[in-house]
Amino acid sequence: MMTIFEIVTVAALILGPILAIVIANYMEAKRTTHNRRMDIFRTLMRTRRNRLTQDHVSALNLVEIEFRKDKDVIDAWRGYFKHLGTEQPRRTDETFSQELSFEQNQAREDRFQFRVAREREKLLAALLHNMAQELNYDVEALDIFEGGYSPQGWAEIEFQQETIRRHLIDLLLGRIALPVVNLNPESKSEDVGLREEDKTK
Repeated sequence: MMTIFEIVTVAALILGPILAIVIANYMEAKRTTHNRRMDIFRTLMRTRRNRLTQDHVSALNLVEIEFRKDKDVIDAWRGYFKHLGTEQPRRTDETFSQELSFEQNQAREDRFQFRVAREREKLLAALLHNMAQELNYDVEALDIFEGGYSPQGWAEIEFQQETIRRHLIDLLLGRIALPVVNLNPESKSEDVGLREEDKTK
């Protein structure tokens, strides 16, 4: 009859390799999950000043899958997504008016675009901060918000493209009018004089 020590020894010999495989697979799966999350986090950090790039959008769409069990991350992600997918209301000093000049309406549009962009930056910073905490990565939300580098030229191009797009939409919807300016008023008066001469002949 086997003693308790012998039974334990035999069980260890049989179960040891099995447990080692199970533990190794578990650790490998955990490491793979962590690496995927870190890849998403790094991509969003790298592109946080260029949010229209394909890499940024692709990484943002993966947050819901890879961080689905992390409530703080998902809540921040949903808040950011809601802001991106919702037309933001304009404040009084951001609303177009036919009583204002083109330049004044342009200033209101710029004010609106700047405010919306800052709100989105803050929401993205909150999302990245929560992701960093979940990944045990030491970074402050303020550092995320104020950090990062993007050439000023990229920002200007993105801003100009967005401004042109919105102005075309507003023009088609009748919110603004296309200003028409006579750049050569003298030619107009000369044309009128010629037409008057034609009538007398």
